[in-house]
Amino acid sequence: MLRGLRYNPDKKVHWASEKRRRTSSTDSESKTHLDISKLPRSRRPSRLTVKYDRSHLQRWLEMEQWVDAQVQELFQGQETPSEPEIDLEALMELSTEEQRTHLEAILQDCPSDREPFISELLSQLKRLRRLSRPSK
Repeated sequence: MLRGLRYNPDKKVHWASEKRRRTSSTDSESKTHLDISKLPRSRRPSRLTVKYDRSHLQRWLEMEQWVDAQVQELFQGQETPSEPEIDLEALMELSTEEQRTHLEAILQDCPSDREPFISELLSQLKRLRRLSRPSK
């Protein structure tokens, strides 16, 4: 237990992050408020301003889980487990033919038949792309 230290509600407190003096809550007249515009950008509190559609995020998560499970299944018989990473966001930016070519290149070392997986993934990407377009 610390001896000699007592709580003093009138004691002034210095906040290192604000570099301004604040007093206790009982002295509200002399309270200064932090002016965020005067702080450097790296010290400003960050805020998330974009709202994400929860159902869209859920579909995206389910698709990523499905892709992971399918890739594990495709590479199940391989002796050295070197499963490739499939970046769905990068695939979304490509055309359908470019997506197919990219997936075939990624899965070239796959010991199993990869065509059914590629076809299903392309159709799911198409559905996801249709859902992600803003409605007018």
